[in-house]
Amino acid sequence: MLVSLLFMCVLAVNGQKSTDQQSSNEPGVNTLNTMVLAANASSSFSKAQSIDTEKHGFAYEEDFKDAFSASPQAMDKYWEGVHQMMADQSNEAIKSFTEACKIDSTFAMAAFYATLLTNNPEHYKESVRWAKMAYDNKDNLPKDLQDWISLWRGLLITKDCDEIQQCCDAMLTSDRKSRIFLDDLGENLCAIEQYGKAVKAFSKLEALCIELKSDWKNSGYYENYGSACHAMGMHEKEAEVFKKGLIASPDDMSLLWDQTRCALINGNDEAVNNLINKMQKISKDKGYTVYTPEFTKGIIYAMENEGAKAEESLRKALQNDPDNKDIMGTLAWCLAKFNVNLDEAEQLLAKSQPKETDNLGSSYVKGLISMNRGNLEEALATLQQVKDKSSIWNYKICSTITKIESSLANQNAK
Repeated sequence: MLVSLLFMCVLAVNGQKSTDQQSSNEPGVNTLNTMVLAANASSSFSKAQSIDTEKHGFAYEEDFKDAFSASPQAMDKYWEGVHQMMADQSNEAIKSFTEACKIDSTFAMAAFYATLLTNNPEHYKESVRWAKMAYDNKDNLPKDLQDWISLWRGLLITKDCDEIQQCCDAMLTSDRKSRIFLDDLGENLCAIEQYGKAVKAFSKLEALCIELKSDWKNSGYYENYGSACHAMGMHEKEAEVFKKGLIASPDDMSLLWDQTRCALINGNDEAVNNLINKMQKISKDKGYTVYTPEFTKGIIYAMENEGAKAEESLRKALQNDPDNKDIMGTLAWCLAKFNVNLDEAEQLLAKSQPKETDNLGSSYVKGLISMNRGNLEEALATLQQVKDKSSIWNYKICSTITKIESSLANQNAK
């Protein structure tokens, strides 16, 4: 969840490249995003690695029989891919599923697993292609997996908030005992800020772990579950979830960030300082940019909608490092987000960005500034362009566009 929560801040700092250039580990995106993504990539957990812990893997279930191929050659490639996937050989598995679908272009399960494995920014173009193939053949799958594939289509292709919401609600009614299914559902419910429903999904996953007598090996689960609890005011449960996640992965940057957020909002200065020191040490040891305490606090306050505190911390950070373009861009985003000092936000944004840069982050902040100045048509055109060009679906962008469209419709109706 740290990556998704920071997305707006990430855009504002140095922004995204164009879709064709984008990559989750591309150094040109920005130093903050690189630090976070690299820290997460170094974690020993991943959804793909966790597939072999499923008591009832999708590949073997009786209700999937219609999703298999009638071609023995395609099935051979499929089972080869399944075993490679379970051995954490994701690239090899993708190749096997690709071969299976070349033999049988209607092979729903092969397309399903290929979508699961490529559903990340690094393989964006591949994931779009696989999601479309899986969606076109989804009628051969059980109803709840049809909903799951429809969710992926919403996230990767249509980027339609209503479609995503409907798919998540439908998935939440499923009684399927699959931790991968529940984890992805909870993560996407967090993404659309349906935190109460996310807690429900993660609670089901937690109960399934107890039933199977094994922990779920995906650090994102702890991060998203804890963050959903935080949003719902369930702070004791939040602390319990984060503690368990950090026992399994002590240097996970996302979990440390979330703990820092909790400590900062609760006024525990000693814990904040200790956690920031730990994150700085990890960043230094791994060769990432080391961020100052004030910069870190400013980002957290902004994410928690503490506008005045965020501005104060970011101004202190910029005062201590006046040429830091990351801080300039983040302060510009903060001012635009909270609709204060818009002229200054515009100036800071211009100083933080090379003029020739085709920058979605800069465009996003410009869209916010236009919206807050009442230039709604200009704001809508700018933000729609950000949405269309970005491979990362983001609820904030979609909901802001919807808000502007509603305001324009009300103006035209008068």
